[in-house]
Amino acid sequence: MPRVRVDASSVAGGTMLNWYAQAVGKLMEKPLTDRTSWRYLGAIHGFVRDGWIARDIIEDTDAVPPPGDNRVLKQCQHATWYFLPWHRGYLHAFESIIAATVKALPGGPDDWALPYWNYLSGDPDDLEIPAAFTAPKMANGVDDNPLYLPPDKRPHTDLDANWIKLDAMANGRFTSVPGPRALAAESRTSIIPAARSAPSKIIPTTLSMY
Repeated sequence: MPRVRVDASSVAGGTMLNWYAQAVGKLMEKPLTDRTSWRYLGAIHGFVRDGWIARDIIEDTDAVPPPGDNRVLKQCQHATWYFLPWHRGYLHAFESIIAATVKALPGGPDDWALPYWNYLSGDPDDLEIPAAFTAPKMANGVDDNPLYLPPDKRPHTDLDANWIKLDAMANGRFTSVPGPRALAAESRTSIIPAARSAPSKIIPTTLSMY
């Protein structure tokens, strides 16, 4: 069955986020060493053991992925043209794992898809992160919300429209190579805002991974 993305602020989007939260809860139960666990997926994006311990993401006694996994950990691409294609592949794999987990839940739909956060709708309220990520409890008002982070542990919950620009997309140089091919400092500061200009591709999942 084809998957259809819906606006996170819609009724259908709320339903999708409710299933998403349940699936995230299941992935959080798995150890960091499990490649389908919430924390392993986060470690692919970026992993600093001491920093994760300091933020109570893992305990100092938790097993970490073996050295052989270093080739897939801390691979997040920023400040280069590769930002968008890398994250596209990353989110595809991430969505597939979440979708399989949702389907395995009692009554879970087999057409679940990540909803998108349309912060360019023109409605100032849509600049705020969807409420599913800031509510301590699930929609039933009883169960703890796996997506919730207390204010002191989460990133900004609103966007400034001035952050959104496309100029960095014109620069095709890498930052990972030395010399004149390194990306200019002024472009490094605009590459992430540039990515935010494509709301149909940017979805709220990564906001709860930090």
